[in-house]
Amino acid sequence: MNLGCCDCYDESSLKENISLRPGFKRHQLNKIQPSTRSIQSVDSSTTINYDFIHIRSIFQLILLIYRRLIYTSIRIYYNLINFIFRNSLVDQFRSNEPCTKEQEQAFYNYKFNDIPEHLKFNPFILEGYRSNLNFKQSLLSFFYLHNESTNIYSHAFAFLYFLIFMPKNLPWNIINKNYQCLFFALCHVFSTIAPWFGSTVYHLFMNHRNGQKIYNKLLAFDVLAIWITQSIGALLPVYMSVIDFNFTFKYFYMTLYVLLAIRSLYDVLIVGGRMRRRFGFSSLVFMRFVSIYLRTYSNKINNYDDLILQELYPIIGALVSAFRIPEIFSPGTFDLFLNSHNLMHFLVVLATFHLHSSAVTDLILLSNYV
Repeated sequence: MNLGCCDCYDESSLKENISLRPGFKRHQLNKIQPSTRSIQSVDSSTTINYDFIHIRSIFQLILLIYRRLIYTSIRIYYNLINFIFRNSLVDQFRSNEPCTKEQEQAFYNYKFNDIPEHLKFNPFILEGYRSNLNFKQSLLSFFYLHNESTNIYSHAFAFLYFLIFMPKNLPWNIINKNYQCLFFALCHVFSTIAPWFGSTVYHLFMNHRNGQKIYNKLLAFDVLAIWITQSIGALLPVYMSVIDFNFTFKYFYMTLYVLLAIRSLYDVLIVGGRMRRRFGFSSLVFMRFVSIYLRTYSNKINNYDDLILQELYPIIGALVSAFRIPEIFSPGTFDLFLNSHNLMHFLVVLATFHLHSSAVTDLILLSNYV
């Protein structure tokens, strides 16, 4: 019997119903009577509180199940891919020979303390590292989960997208009419494809068995690709910011920008060093913000949203990466997904979409000047 609904019964019928139970004694009715009265005295506010707690518990249970499903799915994918490649490396699909110790170690997910010193640049990423891979094994690592997978996939897919779809979105009917538009359009295409290719190659082969020697070359290749975007990719918006000024000022401003671009290449590629690479492009960023301000003197140019966002997203990404957000608050939680370097990768991809949008606008405006 549900005592919570005892208001539907009178006291005599309740006693009679209870007394019919086997082994029940009459003198126990007096003990039950106060409890039934206390149940009848429960007010509606208490019932509402109980309902709220019940709903909150259900929500927490659903959230727990959802997190568990996500975690389980990741682990299943991780274990499945590892099983395939640990037991079927290279020619193992055709051969029954067991994997060698070297092959087994190549796909082992190392911890932070087990990897070489030149790869220890984020102490808050604890697991999921690769180490001691040859060329083929590095290529195969594209297909299983580790702490560089998100970095590789984000820029590999960006490379394919911009390579295939971005040139189709340029106004070639206007571009082909004069050499200036064609020159800036080719610079834009090259600079929006180069960084994704360089980044993918760097993250895919950074754990090669040749150690720091090959790592430094891969890092230089990645930095060079970034410099192409930061310098050559910004030629069009910088030039359009001074197009309404006299020839002397335009010549001086563009020459200064080229000299700063060469200086930044020297800082990030020749001198090297983590802080040099991190702040090596700051002079070019400053020049581009000055260029945005100079655009206010032209009544024809008003694509400020794209110009600001294409600079703002990489700055936010650089700050997130420098301060190790969010893994600094929970080391080991973001080893595979959504760590600071992953977030920086996503933000620079978003910035490139705005770079492309502003370039299309600038090319159309440039065609009206020449």
